Amino acid sequence: MPETPLPIVEIPAPKAKRGRPRKSEVRPPIALPNGDRLVPRKQQAALLGVCERTLVRLRVPTTIFGGVAYVPDGATRQVIADAVSKPKRRRVRRSPR
Repeated sequence: MPETPLPIVEIPAPKAKRGRPRKSEVRPPIALPNGDRLVPRKQQAALLGVCERTLVRLRVPTTIFGGVAYVPDGATRQVIADAVSKPKRRRVRRSPR
């Protein structure tokens, strides 16, 4: 008795992986009653042209919602403005007489 070949079954496409997304989501800022707004720290760092780690080192006040660090816009700008200082003047050496 010859064996009959089994029909080829379509292989279903692999299901999408469930886990953390590869790209970070763009999250909207949260408006506060005092007129300020909370912005995600990563987005605020990009807007100010600094690294997110710089904001952490400057100890910017941070609030965490849903695992995302938000920083107040006005306070962040004030902390960075206070951290900026003028370079010290170089001392002019005088030749001995």
